[in-house]
Amino acid sequence: MIIVISRPELADVRLSYGEVALMTALLDQGLELLHVRKPAADFAALTSLIDQFKMEDRPKIVLHPPKDLLGDPDTEGRLGQLLQWMEQMGLYRLHIPGWLRVQAAEALLSSLRSVEHRMAFSTGIHTPAELDALSQNRKSSLRYDYVLVSPLFDSLSKRGYKANPALWRVVRENKNPHGCRRIAMGGIQAKSLPAIRNAGFDGAALLGAVWRSLDVDKPSAWEKKITGYFKICSGIWKNMGIR
Repeated sequence: MIIVISRPELADVRLSYGEVALMTALLDQGLELLHVRKPAADFAALTSLIDQFKMEDRPKIVLHPPKDLLGDPDTEGRLGQLLQWMEQMGLYRLHIPGWLRVQAAEALLSSLRSVEHRMAFSTGIHTPAELDALSQNRKSSLRYDYVLVSPLFDSLSKRGYKANPALWRVVRENKNPHGCRRIAMGGIQAKSLPAIRNAGFDGAALLGAVWRSLDVDKPSAWEKKITGYFKICSGIWKNMGIR
């Protein structure tokens, strides 16, 4: 499975229309899951962004909750507001970032479990110890559809965000909480996919390699470059006999 993660920057209204058009083009080309991560967004900005997606595309969107929307105080109350908003917007996939997973008290987990039958959850880890913690907390944690494991390579989008070689042991040692899929992330490029596949990962998440065309090419070339790169990566993955 190939996943694409949005750029973290929150564009102005004019630019966001172009960004959504590019993300929609990826979905039209067969992208199964699109992570929308906009750390600086508030509800108004998120609503403006999601409103631009077709309703039929929204079940493929995985939302990363901005920290300010769920920060202290009253995280549980704010989470309930977020879940209600997601249902209104036709969103059914929520990424649980590490900071939220760590502070997830029983009351918070209870709120998430109450919607688990109609929502899918993912999370992310940056060290083998974090994955061990997920494996050990079977009774108290959510059942995740997949875990993003990063950074496998030096990041293409975050300056100074270096690879963690220990993460390659996550699949070699079969660390797999609840049997969920493990998705490689961090500096992933088309040329990285064979090593990721051979290591035993269940998929890869692309960010910098997909969106770098926005920084170097003219707008008229963006869609062709971005969808073309995705199709190359998707083709490599499928040709290796796994999705």
